[in-house]
Amino acid sequence: MKKIFFVILYLAVNAAVHGQKFEFDLLTKYVISAENYQRETAVYSNSTNKFFYLYLNYDSKTANLYDLKTNILYKFEVLQSKVNKDLFFEFKYLVSKKIIPNRHIINFESEYTIVKKDSIYAEIKLDIYTNSKRKKPHHSLLLKAKKSKTNLFAIFRVNCLHPFEFTSKIDIPENLVIESGESINGSRDKTKFKLALLKDVKFELEIPQNQIWED
Repeated sequence: MKKIFFVILYLAVNAAVHGQKFEFDLLTKYVISAENYQRETAVYSNSTNKFFYLYLNYDSKTANLYDLKTNILYKFEVLQSKVNKDLFFEFKYLVSKKIIPNRHIINFESEYTIVKKDSIYAEIKLDIYTNSKRKKPHHSLLLKAKKSKTNLFAIFRVNCLHPFEFTSKIDIPENLVIESGESINGSRDKTKFKLALLKDVKFELEIPQNQIWED
């Protein structure tokens, strides 16, 4: 597993004309593992706005900014530099494209049950169904959560629940952050989730007014 790093951000978006700005104040990282693989995700978000997320791809050194209000995806090249023990990022805007909804999961929704709970922690079973009839779960998750000032479940979903990243009907409407969990899909390999980092940040990312559009 790659070492978890703490981040100081330096942003330089190459744009001749200034455009829309996105402000981020929270960084989350999760480790997702199963029997034959392990990967780490990182997502920058805004704790008061659940409509845009910046997802970092470690392998390709790219980042995708998803604007769910306009259904636009902005792609960036991520350039890294290191000074002492601090890692700096520079985000270079590349291209924009429309987000096309996944029709195969558009009707999926969820139902949750609090298995046990105290003043700080909760254990929750989340069942995901293919439609509103909710006859048999498509799959289920057992999650461990901690009380939070705001509801951070959407950030867990964006980090960990592919292909349901932006399916708002899959939700746990409680003020909590998911700290760990696992899938409970019978004979299938269990996927485990672990929160590796929850950190306050502060930076802006700007989209040029004259965007380049991908065909």
